[in-house]
Amino acid sequence: MTVDGGEQYFDLNIERVLEHWPVAFAIREVIANALDEHALTGTAEPVIAEDAAGAWHVADFGRGLRYTHLTQNENDEKRRSGAVIGQFGMGLKDALAVFDRHDVRVEIRSAHGDITTRQRAKETFSDVRTLHAVIRPPADPHRAGTDVVLHGVTADDVAAAQNFFLHYSGDHLLETTSVGQVLKRVSPAAPGRIYVKGLLVAEEPNFLFSYNITDINAPLRRALNRERSNVGRSAYTDRVKAILKQCRVSGVVSPLAEDLAEFATGQLHDELSWREIAVHACTVLASQEKVVFVTPAELPGRHSPAPLRRGRRVPAGHRSAGRVGEARPAGRPDRPPVAQPEPLRRGLERQLRLHPREHRGPDAAGAFRLRTDRRGPAPRGNRPAPRRRDLGDHAP
Repeated sequence: MTVDGGEQYFDLNIERVLEHWPVAFAIREVIANALDEHALTGTAEPVIAEDAAGAWHVADFGRGLRYTHLTQNENDEKRRSGAVIGQFGMGLKDALAVFDRHDVRVEIRSAHGDITTRQRAKETFSDVRTLHAVIRPPADPHRAGTDVVLHGVTADDVAAAQNFFLHYSGDHLLETTSVGQVLKRVSPAAPGRIYVKGLLVAEEPNFLFSYNITDINAPLRRALNRERSNVGRSAYTDRVKAILKQCRVSGVVSPLAEDLAEFATGQLHDELSWREIAVHACTVLASQEKVVFVTPAELPGRHSPAPLRRGRRVPAGHRSAGRVGEARPAGRPDRPPVAQPEPLRRGLERQLRLHPREHRGPDAAGAFRLRTDRRGPAPRGNRPAPRRRDLGDHAP
């Protein structure tokens, strides 16, 4: 660090980096620092606002930034916390470099000093110019937190930066687990979003939910790059599965189970392509509600089953095959629903009366389900003939 006329110059050792970054990416790093300080100190929520002169302020109310925070060191405090976004010590330096390249003037104000940036020759190499932090005594020694003032950014830049954060997204929380959170998508037309500690890293157009991963494993940590973008699905698939396998609330497991009705049409959301997630959803739902899960192939008397257009969960008291779902012939989605025929309904009721123990049985929660592991009817010679009195008045 050098001193010149009451100003101190701290060499950031930056020439030209991240030339493809837009201004919004740099603002994202400033907002991330403010949110992290809010989470670590429990102080008031950061304020993002435009002043009368057109400059934008990102202000927190924490401990205040020092010039030593401009060094590129891993932050142990942030790494130990599961609530913060940054931890590598690169975000602020990168942001200052991008602001300088886009001619955005930056002022950083805190009780520990006021900081701006300037291109300047290195101390012992006059032919090499790098970005320096210019440090002056604080204008307000009693200021709480840090106020970053940005001159030359637009409202669209700020909105694009805020869009990277779960904090400002409007996603509705459905359930929290030890690995992360399941979120309801903002709208059915919006893609599912993958957040890591509250910061957007990927979008999934065919996901049923959005997810915020708070427990980062080694593969995901390796995949998180400097830009915190372009993270491939293979990096976070295990974390999303771990989140879903811990879910128990009906707001998560019911939509997953209902989505299985699209199996025959090939329109499942991607989470249901993971078999363990489909099984988990049905298991949890069956423990909470009295439901029956059936497929067209399991309905007696059906010789050439058509795929179910929209399956339904059937309460245990309902035995009518016509109430299981509505079938549409394969390849003819324009046809109206075809009701289950009356002989099929009677056949299903007869099967349930003749062999109640074989076809159904109560689980721990009192739910009744059709068995799905039968290998077909036993040879006719080995099956006892039903006695007439078992059929009662309903014999065909």
